[in-house]
Amino acid sequence: WTQNADSSIKYYSGTAIYTNKFSIGKLYKNAKITIGFYGPIYNIATIRINGIDCGTLWTQPYSVDISNAVKRGKNLIEIEVTNTWHNRLIGDSLLPKEQRITWTTAPYRLKDKPLEPAGLLGKFIIITKR
Repeated sequence: WTQNADSSIKYYSGTAIYTNKFSIGKLYKNAKITIGFYGPIYNIATIRINGIDCGTLWTQPYSVDISNAVKRGKNLIEIEVTNTWHNRLIGDSLLPKEQRITWTTAPYRLKDKPLEPAGLLGKFIIITKR
């Protein structure tokens, strides 16, 4: 998100939902199906398959069992990613006080601090083990 030219995305702090579809041709009885992320998640992600909560990830290994949620044919994946408010506070520090969205009672020393990575970086793979 931090590389986006739009400041409302670049300095965004909150939750975004990534969605996609995938197909499963054949399901084997008692197979374990996991999704593994190859790249970091900033900072926490909840994985839903076909509307079923499969778990929340915030540390490595970024992997979760989705066996009970997948079905033969088309499946919907939703990855709800939430980052910290670090970037929003940096963005607000660049604005006049009357235009700021956030505030804190403890001064947050952000002068010359870089933005932190945000969002889902990298790819994921679905793994089936029989």
